Amino acid sequence: MELAKRDLNIRKLQEELEYKRQMLLDKRDDLRQIQGENKYLIGIANDYERYYKAIRNERRKQCEALELLSRYVSSIASDTNTTQQLVEQSRYQQREIMREIDRLRVELDKMTD
Repeated sequence: MELAKRDLNIRKLQEELEYKRQMLLDKRDDLRQIQGENKYLIGIANDYERYYKAIRNERRKQCEALELLSRYVSSIASDTNTTQQLVEQSRYQQREIMREIDRLRVELDKMTD
């Protein structure tokens, strides 16, 4: 039951993050369109662009770290001295890691469009 509540909270937080990310992307696009009309908006647009690039770089780093973790989990699972329960647990964790990697890749794809 606690796991289901935690998963629900995680899902809500992910939805909120997605909403805010989309809002920032929309504002960045709006600023790009009108920055030629107002020279003061150029600085604001540059700030948004730096923030956007920082988020994108952070997501890439997260993907790299999760991929490294996934490889580590795979190596543990292949160890012949590991118990079956640990193997099953590590496979579950690896699937969760791969889901998170996929989610981050989709988010990165959206950011680079």
